[in-house]
Amino acid sequence: MEVTPTNLAERALNVGVLLFALVTFSSFISSITEAMTRLRKQNSVRNAQDSALRQYFGENHVPMQLVARIRQYLRQSLRARQSRKMWRDVELLWNLPGVLQMELHHVVYSRPIMRHPFFRNYGDVAPAAMRACCHKAVGELSVIPGQAVFNSGQAADRMYFLVDGMQQYIPIENMEEHDRGLQSTNSGLFGDPTATVLTEGEWITEAVLWVHWFHVGTMSSKTVSMLITLDVQELHKIMQQYMDTLAHGHKYACLFAQQVLGSGFPPSDLCIDLDLSRLIATQAFTEEESSDEEESEESQAPEAEIPQGRPRRHSLTSFTSLISGIGRP
Repeated sequence: MEVTPTNLAERALNVGVLLFALVTFSSFISSITEAMTRLRKQNSVRNAQDSALRQYFGENHVPMQLVARIRQYLRQSLRARQSRKMWRDVELLWNLPGVLQMELHHVVYSRPIMRHPFFRNYGDVAPAAMRACCHKAVGELSVIPGQAVFNSGQAADRMYFLVDGMQQYIPIENMEEHDRGLQSTNSGLFGDPTATVLTEGEWITEAVLWVHWFHVGTMSSKTVSMLITLDVQELHKIMQQYMDTLAHGHKYACLFAQQVLGSGFPPSDLCIDLDLSRLIATQAFTEEESSDEEESEESQAPEAEIPQGRPRRHSLTSFTSLISGIGRP
């Protein structure tokens, strides 16, 4: 039986339904077309990059084993970047004025950095300097499982703060034992007795801030991780500009060298005991009257005794000599 409108109201309803269906269907088709176009564009860019990568490997005769490792890293790195956004992934933030960028960097980066007793006190004494450090000296590093952050013997140039994930640190004296363990058994996440597992909130390689330092171990990622890096040269440039707080940094560096590196224990990239770090920071930021003789003695940090057979690579140069041209006020 055919159903047709019989009056003006039914005809108006019929026309309205047809127009609504036409607009809705057109919008649906348009969204599908736009999504397909975007996907096709992304695939074309990815295919072009993959073609360029294959061409580079072929022209330079890169071994297939290394090619496989690089491709595996690129795939895992892409998944890691999709799991947590970093500064470089948000292009809209690049166009912010410098003042807003500095404020945003301070909010995001100061929390993990100021867990360290020195920077917590430094931020309280010189908040402007702390904002400058977060803006200019701090960077982000995303690593995937198995990726090495640094290797033993490598010259250190930054300090690391673990924001998310797990890292594994193996000192150089345990490397042979660790390699033998990998060949004999498959260690679990916490089953390797030669390794120290670092978790969220910990930091490593603090010594590079105060002395000339070479890594004495290897750190690699156990899980997808995000680290905050603190560049030593940029930090020292900023501390030069705030002369009223430079004495605190000098005092902390001397105490660090005397109580930690001069203790006679083998050097390590791992962070020192938290209570000891708090004690040193408290002493460094406590105003005390001292004579000129005490100041001259404090500015010369003693060299740690390095065991026989270990190359003498760690120069216990005080903080003020690391920042060339700036003496203690």
